[in-house]
Amino acid sequence: MPPKPETAIQHAVMQLLYYEAKAHPLFYWRANNLPVPITSNNRVTGFRPVGVKGVPDLNLIYGGLYIGWEIKTATGKQSEDQKIVQSEIERAGGIYHLIRSVDDAQARLKEIYTAYPLPLLDNNN
Repeated sequence: MPPKPETAIQHAVMQLLYYEAKAHPLFYWRANNLPVPITSNNRVTGFRPVGVKGVPDLNLIYGGLYIGWEIKTATGKQSEDQKIVQSEIERAGGIYHLIRSVDDAQARLKEIYTAYPLPLLDNNN
């Protein structure tokens, strides 16, 4: 079964971030916000919720600045929980973007690098 279009975008964006993090003071991770199965006698009897509903798919730290990226297809829409989390991130001084393609991710990174210029990393160590 091929990956969902949103998953394919997420994988491509993570590849971009992998290379960007080699040159810039950038750390990133993917949020796995899936419920944990509760088992009894080798049977799943329910699920324990984890995390917060609506958190971004990808989390970035650039020079101490938090950036949340929600990955969507060209026509994908945010859930109400995602809109609430976006508001809370921005209220706390973080940045939140909807990312719909690798080109979109590259453009947002360029904006961030321009608005918050930091020296490139020395990878010769």
